[in-house]
Amino acid sequence: MDSTSTENADDQAHETPAGGSDQGETPGEDGSNQETTGGNATADDHPRLRAAIDYLDRGWASTPTLGKSPFISAWQDQPFPSEADVRDMFANRKRNVGVRTGAISGNLTDIDLDHPRARQLAAAFLPKTGAIFGRASSRRAHWLYVVTGARRRAVHRLPQRRGRQHRRASRG
Repeated sequence: MDSTSTENADDQAHETPAGGSDQGETPGEDGSNQETTGGNATADDHPRLRAAIDYLDRGWASTPTLGKSPFISAWQDQPFPSEADVRDMFANRKRNVGVRTGAISGNLTDIDLDHPRARQLAAAFLPKTGAIFGRASSRRAHWLYVVTGARRRAVHRLPQRRGRQHRRASRG
């Protein structure tokens, strides 16, 4: 399991795209940190904060991440955040936005298509969704769904060429 998931399949964090660029902070004249958005921009102009608020409006719980790793310890035990919580969590522009899947986000489920062949076959096997995202190297690697009645987490691996096979595992 990677560092952004937990043993409880009902509560996982997944980094999601927020758009925009990484803009840092610079010390202000009074010694405080001021965001470097230029002009008269406000914190609401920050793309990651906007994304986190958008996810909140969709009923999705978010958590700040550094890369793929959740920034808050025991993040999976945190209650659903308020808008004030989200604004506080994402005040630091260097944090990415992780969306918590499972019951806390209305049974949001992420189909994570790591293998290139899985991404090629996804449209033939998965239902249509309006929520597909990924990284620059793999733009369609995550397909989001709201699922009801799910009780387990399963990992299925495609067989490799030349007779070697990946293990197939599932937990009930």
